[in-house]
Amino acid sequence: MPPEDPTDDERPTSALQSPEEYLGDLCGRHQIVLLGDQVGVRQHLGFLASALAELADNGVENLAWEFTNSRRQAELDALIEAPEWDRRACADLFVDLLGAGFGYQEYADVLHAVWKHNEAERCRDDDRRPIRVIALGLPTYVEDPDLLDGRSAAELGLRNWSLGGHYRDMSAFHAASVLTAEVLRRGERALVYMSAAATTTGLVEWVDGAPTTSAGNLLWRWMADGCRRVVFHGTVADTAATERVEELISRSPEGRGGTD
Repeated sequence: MPPEDPTDDERPTSALQSPEEYLGDLCGRHQIVLLGDQVGVRQHLGFLASALAELADNGVENLAWEFTNSRRQAELDALIEAPEWDRRACADLFVDLLGAGFGYQEYADVLHAVWKHNEAERCRDDDRRPIRVIALGLPTYVEDPDLLDGRSAAELGLRNWSLGGHYRDMSAFHAASVLTAEVLRRGERALVYMSAAATTTGLVEWVDGAPTTSAGNLLWRWMADGCRRVVFHGTVADTAATERVEELISRSPEGRGGTD
């Protein structure tokens, strides 16, 4: 007779952490974890939504991101804590910052996943672990449409002009300030989901011959080991880094040609 298939208890366990476990472990050891990404990658946003329970298990009270406007924080809090999901209120938050542009639905799905997580936590009688979403975004448009003069409100030069300074620097200081007030001073933990460029720590990027800062630069120089950066594999165009990751995978127990 052919051998029976092994049961779940008999199957060998992986020597590697799952991505959710790895991210949760980082968040459990650092007060701020910066998760850098490309904009609008559906699978990455799906992963973020799936990792909420693991984050909560590791003491993460906050998910901060730059994709909703910080001036609408009260409305974002109300959306996440509402007894019923309000799709229209969710859409309004994105219209205020992005004009419901590229990737809107996937980002809305993350907010919906946070709402479902918090709804499940409300049903628990003890050890409730809700997650708050903190908005770090600055406006990407000009209030008076007549000032656009046919230009796109997403144009960097236009944003520099409308805000009275370099948009990238201003958004970095704004994000660091909000995180200080909403997370650090409360002694809480946060996963900060931003573009890869916004999460750089030891790296200073030069744009048009001038150095720019990032939220990661500011936090890392202040917090040192209290802040950690991680990026999705493939987010940063770095051939050497890709080769190192692939080498580590090939040397892992799962990558040595075994049958399991």
